[in-house]
Amino acid sequence: MAENCHEVYQEMTGQTAIGISVDKLEPPFASASYKTAIVIPYENKEESFEGRFVLGFNDEHMAVKLARAIAEHTGMPAVDRMDDMATDILAEFMNTVAGKVITEWDQFGMTADFLPPEFVTDLSFDDRRPGNLFIHSITLLLSGKEKVTILTSLEETAKSPLKGKKVLVVDDSRMIRFLLAKEFEKQGCQVIQAENGMDGFIRHKADQPDLIIMDLIMPKMGGLEAIARIREVSPSVPIIILTSTSKKKEVIVAAGLKVKGYVKKPIQMDRLQQLAESCFK
Repeated sequence: MAENCHEVYQEMTGQTAIGISVDKLEPPFASASYKTAIVIPYENKEESFEGRFVLGFNDEHMAVKLARAIAEHTGMPAVDRMDDMATDILAEFMNTVAGKVITEWDQFGMTADFLPPEFVTDLSFDDRRPGNLFIHSITLLLSGKEKVTILTSLEETAKSPLKGKKVLVVDDSRMIRFLLAKEFEKQGCQVIQAENGMDGFIRHKADQPDLIIMDLIMPKMGGLEAIARIREVSPSVPIIILTSTSKKKEVIVAAGLKVKGYVKKPIQMDRLQQLAESCFK
């Protein structure tokens, strides 16, 4: 990575970097942030992990200085601030470095699929996010004690078994539907909403979801009746029940309908996510 930054810097600026230093940043990473960067998501389907590769600058002055040097070397208009011209120049620099890095990873046997890069500003990290996060600061040493510092990070997490799944949320509460849609969309799911059991049955027939989250007490048609009708056409689709109570009769009926489990209200999202993931493991 450092050698790629060094090589591309010299090619694009015409200047010589007389040395390189690399420092690994240690957690907590809450203070680590990018003023400008490119983010390249990647996914390894064979080994079930995914992540993102980030390259950029945590100092706007440093970013502008690099953009100015590239502009001068290529005969472009002068750059003195972070404007559209500077952004385009920096995006090209970072894309070129990232392209070299990805090519090397492929040669080393990293069989990951990379998505198109996204140019972002003001990116920060959450230390509470699960997975592995490695952040390094690469400093190119120039003549006259000048330097250019580039920040790079590699973030890797286990691929969620929910990613790409279609989830039907059936609840008469707009708030519950909103909260669950937000949570499952974060996991990469497509979320379909229904406000009662009848609507849920209709949406199930139309959309064929991979997972159903079903409230019990709803107008027009309750959850147990809706599940019974769904089971007539989809015997195996996983169904999780949301409930404010756990009446013995409801539990017996639900068991006969082969539901995957129950989540009591108020909903504990961690419990719901674990139960939902277990449906696909």
